[in-house]
Amino acid sequence: MAEDAPTGQNDGAMCIYVCRQLQNPEFAGDARRSGLEALTRLAEVRELPADLTPADAAGVVAVIADSTPFPDDFYAAAGELRVVARWGVGFDQVNVAGATRHGVLITSLPCTWTRWPNTPSRSGWPP
Repeated sequence: MAEDAPTGQNDGAMCIYVCRQLQNPEFAGDARRSGLEALTRLAEVRELPADLTPADAAGVVAVIADSTPFPDDFYAAAGELRVVARWGVGFDQVNVAGATRHGVLITSLPCTWTRWPNTPSRSGWPP
């Protein structure tokens, strides 16, 4: 992600929003760097705005989301959006009903928080 990655008021260029946590130095590593670099070959990578509005929707093709809420009007304005990948626990904030109405695929990465006790990966599941 570029140091000067813009947030909010998308200019319409094809882009992928990525949640702020992926910039956290605690999660730094070669896999993250190469993954973000690979995304830049598909579209401009930008930081996910804290509050999504229709003004942020033009040109967005994908989102790697945290717990940012996804309102209906964002989905309605995001005609190019194809997938929201929820990074973290749960997916209630991505507004599954709104995504479904607008043909957006929702995914979740449920085993992300492996440092917490009693998560599936810490309890031995999956085997």
